[in-house]
Amino acid sequence: MYYTKIFKAFGNWTPEDGLTVHSFVSHMNNGGYVFVEADDPNAVYSFVSKFIYWNDVNVVPVVDVADGVASGAASLAWARSAVKG
Repeated sequence: MYYTKIFKAFGNWTPEDGLTVHSFVSHMNNGGYVFVEADDPNAVYSFVSKFIYWNDVNVVPVVDVADGVASGAASLAWARSAVKG
């Protein structure tokens, strides 16, 4: 019964406007991951909120590693400056 309903729900779903699905994969422990991209976090929220009734959801925002390193370096420089005299 559970699987019938979730399969039917997924079968009726189309991505929200502004939501790009890059990959949708299953792992071998009866679960999976969806890697999406959106400029508007509400598109992600809309997607997540539709399927939260059947799935445990954990949204993890990510950035490109080069952008993350640059932001991290700038944040470290700011923190060092902020605690000086």
